[in-house]
Amino acid sequence: MRTSIRNSFILSVALFAFSAAAEDYAVVVKDRLDDLVNIASPTATQDGSASCVERYRKLYQDGVLNVAVGFGYWDNSPGEFVFDQFIANGLRRNLVAPCSSGMNVCGFTRAGDVFTKKVQGPDGQLNRFTISLTHGTLSTSNLKNTTELKTQQNTKCAAATKQFFGEVSRGSEVVVYIGHARFGGGPDFCPPVRKPNKKIDYDWYQANTPGLNRLLSSMETSRAVGKENQIVALYACNSRRRFHQRLASKIPEAGYILTDVDIYAGDAIASVATTIDSLMSQKCVKGFAEGHRLSSGVKMFGIFTKQSQ
Repeated sequence: MRTSIRNSFILSVALFAFSAAAEDYAVVVKDRLDDLVNIASPTATQDGSASCVERYRKLYQDGVLNVAVGFGYWDNSPGEFVFDQFIANGLRRNLVAPCSSGMNVCGFTRAGDVFTKKVQGPDGQLNRFTISLTHGTLSTSNLKNTTELKTQQNTKCAAATKQFFGEVSRGSEVVVYIGHARFGGGPDFCPPVRKPNKKIDYDWYQANTPGLNRLLSSMETSRAVGKENQIVALYACNSRRRFHQRLASKIPEAGYILTDVDIYAGDAIASVATTIDSLMSQKCVKGFAEGHRLSSGVKMFGIFTKQSQ
């Protein structure tokens, strides 16, 4: 009886901590959305620039804009805490929250981890804006995920990997990854590969680049079926240095949002919210760039021009 009560108490504390952490990231997202409301910038139709209007016409060309958002396995090695599901829940809460004046990232209908909302496209018609979310973590303990829960964790991260890259292959117009760069080996939804001394094997990631290889393969599949991924945002540490050269050389027609710094969870999830908001409000070069400058080290390439913005 005492054991049962004790376990229930521990579970209650854990659930409270989980809820509090998710709420913290929800507040981070909401604060960024409040800041974006105060950035007045013309939409594609108001701006009138040919490159901006053309980008949004392509994004909405079939009446649906699909955004694939993947939260990688974000462990804090050498620590044992894993928190990508906290970050993901911060975004989920804002997506389904009621809308206040000037807000875009709100009022979505949820079915599982697919969020949908009607928005006005560049032609003035109502279009469907869909966000598909996935994350790779089973529990918040890296130790448990790699020992007693190893089988279940491997199943979870394999499913997240398949779902995310499947969304890319099927032609999601916008692809967003938030997580570790793994020194060029990401996107990665699984616990890290480690050396015998238990340190992360960055040499293996740099030599094999498994996540980048799969991203490129998925993007090439999408292009081959005539449904190109048009914007790819990688909110991972120094993603410009880790990924841009290979991505731009293989898929030069896509636009990229990348980082020049070590990016932390708060800035990363705020940047994801910025990207979604900018797309929903059809911001052009100035508005898109101003919103993303609220996060240090975030750069844009080829979204509306072929130059860094």
